[in-house]
Amino acid sequence: MVNQETPAQFATESTKDQPISQDSHSRSIVKAVSWRIIGTIDTMIWAWIITRKVNISLMIGSTEAISKIILFYFHERAWAKIPECGLTGVFVRFFSKKQ
Repeated sequence: MVNQETPAQFATESTKDQPISQDSHSRSIVKAVSWRIIGTIDTMIWAWIITRKVNISLMIGSTEAISKIILFYFHERAWAKIPECGLTGVFVRFFSKKQ
């Protein structure tokens, strides 16, 4: 017999009893660093294509990497604070408060 559940139904039913986990601070750091490695290599390649100077490409890439790792970490932590209802729920609650 063929399973006729849609992927969404399967995911909902198979995970409905499992608690929703949030990324730890250390996991957010590792994700930020790994993504920045990819992004920095891309930035250095484009900087080299434009300038044809390796030293300038390396300076641009290293500055960009450090600043974006820090920004990504804070971005991840901010998203971790958004409740399950998502941004819509946050805006509804914020704007529906009685003043």
